[in-house]
Order: sequence, then structure tokens, then C-alpha cells
Amino acid sequence: MQKIRQACSRHCQSESNSAAPFLGDPLVQAAVEAVVVHVVLILQVDVIVAGLNDFGRLCAKDKDIPHKKSLQPATTT
Repeated sequence: MQKIRQACSRHCQSESNSAAPFLGDPLVQAAVEAVVVHVVLILQVDVIVAGLNDFGRLCAKDKDIPHKKSLQPATTT
């Protein structure tokens, strides 16, 4: 986040546009950081859920493989 702040600061100092005064405002910076963190967390949860779904599909496929069944210990009666 520090690098992003520095880049924004340099951009605001080098260009005079109407958005520049707002980017220096601490409230705006805090809001932008909160949005970025929120989006990153959502993406991480999506990746974890997708990974768990893939793992579940792989486990389901393993049950259908005949040699996997033969590896289970035999029950004695």
C-alpha cells in the first residue's frame, strides 16, 4: 500500500487535475484502502471455495476408480 500511496502522491504533484486535491485527503485514502482490502478478501475467498470444490470433485472421482477400492483393507468375518 505504501508504494501505491507514493505513486499517487507523485502523480498528484506532477499533474494539476481536479481529482488531485481529493487524493491527498486522509479520509479518501482510508476509503480506497478499505475498498482494496475488501476486494482482495473477496477474491481470496472465491479462490479458496473454488479450490475446495475442485478437491471435492477429485475425491468423488477417486471413489469410482476400481484400484482405489482394492486398496481398502479387507474385512474378516
